[in-house]
Parts: sequence; structure tokens; C-alpha cells
Amino acid sequence: SVQAPSARTPRARDRMLERERAPLLRGDDDDESAVRRADQRHAPCSRRVGVALAALGALAFLSAASWSGAVGGGGGLRPQLGTQMVDGGECRVLNVLAAPGGFTVVLNTFRRNACLRLAFEHWGRCPDVRQVRVSWSDVDRPPPPWLQACSLAEPDRFVVDAYRLNRLSNRFRTLPSAPTEALFSVDDDVYFSCELAAEAHREWQRRRSQASIVPPGSLSIASPMVGFAPRLLLPTGGYNWKESFRRQYRKNTLFVTKGAFVHRDDFKLFWLPQFAPLVEQVDAHTTGEDISFSVIFAALRGLPPVHLAAHLSQMTELCCTGSTQRADGLASVSPHNALARDADPVCSQSKGSTLHSRTADFRDAIQRQAVRLAGDAIYHLGVSNTTLLPSTYRLLVPAMGYSTSPNRAYGQKRLVSVR
Repeated sequence: SVQAPSARTPRARDRMLERERAPLLRGDDDDESAVRRADQRHAPCSRRVGVALAALGALAFLSAASWSGAVGGGGGLRPQLGTQMVDGGECRVLNVLAAPGGFTVVLNTFRRNACLRLAFEHWGRCPDVRQVRVSWSDVDRPPPPWLQACSLAEPDRFVVDAYRLNRLSNRFRTLPSAPTEALFSVDDDVYFSCELAAEAHREWQRRRSQASIVPPGSLSIASPMVGFAPRLLLPTGGYNWKESFRRQYRKNTLFVTKGAFVHRDDFKLFWLPQFAPLVEQVDAHTTGEDISFSVIFAALRGLPPVHLAAHLSQMTELCCTGSTQRADGLASVSPHNALARDADPVCSQSKGSTLHSRTADFRDAIQRQAVRLAGDAIYHLGVSNTTLLPSTYRLLVPAMGYSTSPNRAYGQKRLVSVR
């Protein structure tokens, strides 16, 4: 069963994290000597991994040489439809001057290397992104050579958190070495414009500065969740994602997995000992981490999340197919129009094979357990009115005038509904 790190002493927690992290690249551990001890214990494993990586790199090189139409260095973020994303070993986002301060992007992925590369390179080009961390839980495959190249070339900006156990909950592992308080949690199949993300970060900072200090013994100053994917969780179980973007625009949470800012300490909430049975269910069924985090956050922070709107041009959704040992799989920019999305060959191929569609039957039970363990505070919270950030407002003005409102813009489908 899953043992919550917070239930142990700091030293015991470090030892547990040390055991779970693979020595493939760079781990996140407060005790450097513990990392060295782990490397010594896993030296035979590391040598085998090194041989495997060398073989994989050779295969990738041969594949890149033999495939026509492979995406090469310097290519744009938007691949041609149906393009095979062959795994090249070069890093294409080096020497980006990051602004002081900034935020950390925590990018979750699993066997969708084509989408991962597009999202990773996008975030790597954003000057306000201080660090990009990839949560890597694929214990059977090493990170692709291009990702390793980035991590080795700029280890302070690009980090791969590789784990020895394949668990969905790894995406919420505490990250004490993250260089910023602000974490932007997001999946590998969606990204937002650099300008909008930077404005969202400043909004999170502004809201945090207005927050009051929580009682002694709490984890940190309470900060609201600030993000782009509102949802209305129902007491009867489940939700309809469209509900938050239509009619009365009802919502009581944000899904942190779809793009949201939280404080670095907020990940600790997920690992409090009372929630260990919930984490176990999330990992057993590989679903419900978004719902669980929402319920826990609402109960322990008690702050209504802040919903930010995004213009259609400010968010990119990707259709993804699975990667293999020799190729990154397929990636295509998902059209906003449902008919166009169904007509897209990559989107059509990936439809119905998503993790959400395969595990949907377990989500209601996980939600009920989360409420039993954390309480039903989430059902009594209302997300703040939709906030239009400056760049989004500027994009709406030419078509809607200066008196535009978010609800009216959603009605005209000028703002994106984050699925």
C-alpha cells in the first residue's frame, strides 16, 4: 500500500523518496549524500540503463536517417498532420535567458513523447519559466535522448524526476529543490502562450500577497489555486466539464492537471497521512488525482480557486498517440471545432484511447472517498468570477468592443473551454 511521506520523519521521508527515484538522471533529494549512496547501490542498474540508452540512441539515429519527413532541429511547434515524430537526440531549447523569479512548470507525461516534446519545448522557450520539470514514471523505458540532452546541458533549468515505481501520484511528489514557490502543474497535451502564463503567474502572486497567514503549524501562507480549467464537482458524484463554460457557468474547483498555479508546499497536502487510502486508490486505478487534489485543497486551504479565461489563440491542445522504443509517436494540434477534430487523422486515432476514457468508471468512487476523508468543503465553495487577463482582453476587444464580458465571450466561443 501507499505510505504517505508526510507520515514519517523528514529523514525517513527522504529515504523513501530516494528508494522511489530512479538513478537515470537527476533526482530531487535534500540530502546529497543520500543521492550518492543511491547511485552506489544502483550502480549495476545504472550501467545497464547506460547501455540501453546508448542502444536506444543508436536506434533513434538510424530511424532519423531512414525516415523521410522527420521533424528536425529548429522546427516549429506545430507538426504537420500525420507526421511521425522520430526521436532525435538533440536539445532544441538551450540558451533561453530566463527572467529573474519566474515559476516552475511541472509537466506530467506517460508514453506520449511526441506531445511531450512539443509541450516541453514550448515551455522551455518561455522566459518567465525558471525551470521545467518532467515527472517520468515509465519504469520500463528511459527518457528519450533529446530530453536527457536538455537535462544534462542545462541541469538547473531542465529536470527529469524519474521514479522507480509507476504511480500516477508521482506527479504530486513534493519538490523541495524547485527553485520557485510557484508551481504550474499541467499535462503534456496542453499548453498556454508564454505571455498568458506569465500574466497568470503575476495574478497568482497578487492573490497570494492578499492572502492571510494560516494558523501556526500549517504548511505555509494560504494561496488560492489559479488556473484555466474550472469544474463543478457534484455531491452526487461526477461532473460535466461543459457545465462550467455554458449557461450559468457553475464551478467549484479547478483541475490542477489542466494548467493551474499552486504553491510548492501545496503538494504536501496530498501526502498527509489521513489521505494514504485515497492515494492508494488513485494509483490502483490510475485516475482521479485531479478530483482528489481538488477536494483536499478545498478542505485544507478553504480558498475559492481563481478561474482565468484563455482566448482560442492562447491555448494549444494536442492529440497524441503512444510512443514506442524507436519513435516518439504522433502529435497533432487539436482543432477547437469538434467536427474538425473528428476529421483530423491523429485526433481520430487517439480518440477513445485516452486514460480518462479507460478509467472513468472509478472516478465517482474516488471522489466519494476523497470527500469522506477530507470533508465536503468543496461543495460549498464557489470559484471567483472569471478573470480576463490583459492579453486576453486585448484579443477580445477588436471583435467585441471594450465592454466585453467573459460570459458573453464564452457564448460566442471566443474563449476556449478547457476540456
